[in-house]
Parts: sequence; C-alpha cells; structure tokens
Amino acid sequence: MSKKKNTYSIKFAHMVNYAMFELCSATPLVVVKKNGTVIKQTGWDVTTEFPNPGALEMGMHFKPLKDHIGEKMATTIIEYLDKETNRPVVTLFPTYLYIHDGYDKNFHMHLNHASRKDLQYQITMRRNALAQCKQR
Repeated sequence: MSKKKNTYSIKFAHMVNYAMFELCSATPLVVVKKNGTVIKQTGWDVTTEFPNPGALEMGMHFKPLKDHIGEKMATTIIEYLDKETNRPVVTLFPTYLYIHDGYDKNFHMHLNHASRKDLQYQITMRRNALAQCKQR
C-alpha cells in the first residue's frame, strides 16, 4: 500500500508581505515542485492557495525557520489524501497541522496505513528539529 499524499516545495519571495493574508482563509504560495516534478514558471510566478493559519505562519516565519530546521523542511508542505476520495484530509506545514473541513473528528480513519505512518514520521521529524533549535 502506497502513501496517498502530495508533497509541495515552496519558493518564498523576499518582497512579499505575508501579513496581508492574516484575515484570509488561505495564503497564495509559489509551488516550484509537486511530488518531485518541477512546476514550470512562465514570467510571473503562479501561486497555489494553501489554508491559513499554516500557510500564513510558514510565509511569515520562513527566514528563522530556514536557519533552524533547514531549507528543505522549511519549504515543504505535505497534503495527505482521503484513502477513498483523494480529497485533502490534513495538510502538514513546517510548524502546523491543518485538518480540512469534515475530517476534524476522525481524520486518521480517512488515511490509509502508509499515510498514517508517514504523517506520524513527518510530525516527529518536525518536533525534533524544533526541539533542537530551542536547545541552542
């Protein structure tokens, strides 16, 4: 059984004021890779909306996060999908787990075994990285 997820690599712009999206339900972010495939940009950056507060925190705290947990983890978003419908169940940001509408009571039951195991592994990696930066 394979994991049902989408992995996004994000590019952060220096001149974007992410605080502008504080009252919005989502923040637009530039995806440069999805599931390992490079997203071709033509002229203007094309954005994808990701749910707040996870996306907002990611954008606002990118620089210090990158220094503490590494650029790869600080620029990665993982979206875990429903085992039957392929709809997003949870989205994991570097410091936030967003549970999508309709899954808040029992989101684990909607993930297959491989996805549940991967989600736990990814959460543990992030906790460990954040704990190490707090000890410095």
